[in-house]
Amino acid sequence: DCHYSGTCVDATITNNFPTTINRFIATADNNNLRAQYEVPNDTDRDAMRASLVSLGMTQQQAAASVITVAGVRPHFSVYKKP
Repeated sequence: DCHYSGTCVDATITNNFPTTINRFIATADNNNLRAQYEVPNDTDRDAMRASLVSLGMTQQQAAASVITVAGVRPHFSVYKKP
């Protein structure tokens, strides 16, 4: 697991507006990290992806950046890029 090997962390933010999510993802990317936003259901996933696309993210980037993990409280998993 990446948590034990020290190559990823979980991060929770209190402001989960699409602009904040977009900024977090961009900041991670600019620092050689990959941030994935995890949400509890497909409805939330699809809404966030659409919002990120409306902010200028490509469909492919949005699909890679927001995923469903059933039952999870929304948060980021941040990974070191290879």
